[in-house]
Amino acid sequence: MPGLPGPFLGHLAEAAGVHRYMKDGSQVMANAGFLAVHSAGDGTRTLRLPGPRHLTDALSGADLGTVRKLTLDLPRGDTRLFF
Repeated sequence: MPGLPGPFLGHLAEAAGVHRYMKDGSQVMANAGFLAVHSAGDGTRTLRLPGPRHLTDALSGADLGTVRKLTLDLPRGDTRLFF
């Protein structure tokens, strides 16, 4: 619906049972084996997964272990990729 603010639409989605990875307006693209985050602004962001997942940084190869949430310190416009 045009004209409705993003936070309101996000609240409606959550009330309908949709999982929200982030609530700060950052873009998240995810499928069964890949996760990408594109930061909407500078600062610390919390990525919440729908359940425990083993993550590896796709660019550095760093093993992040099995996590349910991940705190990322990102500048605006940065993109992080995970397997």
